[in-house]
Amino acid sequence: MSASPPLRWAVDAGRWAPSSAQLELLLSALPADEVVRAARFVEPADVKRCLLSQLLQRAAGARALGAAWGAPLRRTRGGKPFLPPPPGAPRPAGAPNFNYNVSHEGAWVVLAAEGRCLVGVDVAAPRQLRGRGGRGLAASLELMRAQLSDAEWARLQSLAGDEAAMEAAFQQMWCVKEAFIKARGDGVAFEPLSRVEAVLPPDAGAGGGAAQPPVRRGALLVDGQPAPRWRVFLQQLPGRHWVAVARGPPDAAVDAHGEFRATLQEPVMPEPELQAHLDAHSPAFDLLTVEDLLPDELLQRYLDCEL
Repeated sequence: MSASPPLRWAVDAGRWAPSSAQLELLLSALPADEVVRAARFVEPADVKRCLLSQLLQRAAGARALGAAWGAPLRRTRGGKPFLPPPPGAPRPAGAPNFNYNVSHEGAWVVLAAEGRCLVGVDVAAPRQLRGRGGRGLAASLELMRAQLSDAEWARLQSLAGDEAAMEAAFQQMWCVKEAFIKARGDGVAFEPLSRVEAVLPPDAGAGGGAAQPPVRRGALLVDGQPAPRWRVFLQQLPGRHWVAVARGPPDAAVDAHGEFRATLQEPVMPEPELQAHLDAHSPAFDLLTVEDLLPDELLQRYLDCEL
């Protein structure tokens, strides 16, 4: 489990079964505004995913920046989370632009962090697209047509005889699009998503049975044009989930209030340096447990709840 960027962390929320005492303990360790955020969810599974997202963010801040566990987290108007550094505190060597992103869907909650490039992450679970009432995959995809480019739609139609392959291709396309806009910080303001075209690697979808499926590099088109200052990386997680990580230039950050941009100590890089960081190794996701995320004192109290 790496403690310095790039970070790729994933926790299986489906396998985490905390006692009510453990859940209450972890919630009590969060700032009041985050407890209110978690309380908005009705379904226990959604509360768990929200809490795991918080734990991942706080663990990343503590280990990469030395931030206090209870340090306030912020979000841009577009919803990109960030951790303001303590006043006057320098960023760690190699991470002048430390930033991160989180995502959760289905069984997995994930975090990706980078030290210099903007980063976005999105995880896509199987069967999420199909509506209630027995709507099939093809009919569900028809409802998403306006969010897909012509080339993406053509690729999906070419897989019409293989529902599993069609669904996996859609998952990858969707999480690439989401990772890109989450890295920038647009959120739902970037529309329609058909403006972003995911160019998937030719062997995407292979390797699902491997103990550690490989990370594969894809590409992006934005408004029909190549995006040479962006990189995307795809990996399959257990349970037929797909996760995408997008890397981009720090000067592409969309931040209406400027608070996030103010945390970037090298907001502009010479192009050769930027390209080197974009092309740097993107590691596979570490599959972690809640126990891996907690600071020692909180971990002991968490374990004591089991007694």
